[in-house]
Amino acid sequence: MLYPRTEFGYGETMARAFHTAVFKDQLNGNVPVHSSPELSETLGRADQLSFTTHVVNGGGGTAPKITVEVLGSNDGVNWALIGTAVDRSITGNGPQTWADDTGSMVLSAWLQLSIKLANADNAAFATVSVCGRSN
Repeated sequence: MLYPRTEFGYGETMARAFHTAVFKDQLNGNVPVHSSPELSETLGRADQLSFTTHVVNGGGGTAPKITVEVLGSNDGVNWALIGTAVDRSITGNGPQTWADDTGSMVLSAWLQLSIKLANADNAAFATVSVCGRSN
């Protein structure tokens, strides 16, 4: 019998807990936009998050780049940066899509995502979807 090869070994896969779009809108400048607070508990249920980031019309401005940071909290009130999950340069105005994940980040009970572009003169229409997986 053949078993799928994963980072966890042969036959050990993480079950999908949820999949949702956390952001789908125009980004202008480098002011961060946060995921909805209503998603914080759902995002925190996962042991690992994988991201699909899709950008259209984002090639203008100085060194355009999109970043998604993961913020964590264990009380739902005080938030700290856990790490950067997406850090991608945008080249041209055509559609671009990337897949990233939280890798070895240790995730908190509640999570928020901070989505932003690199510079004040950047603009792009972005969609960020998340799949949460649990052991």
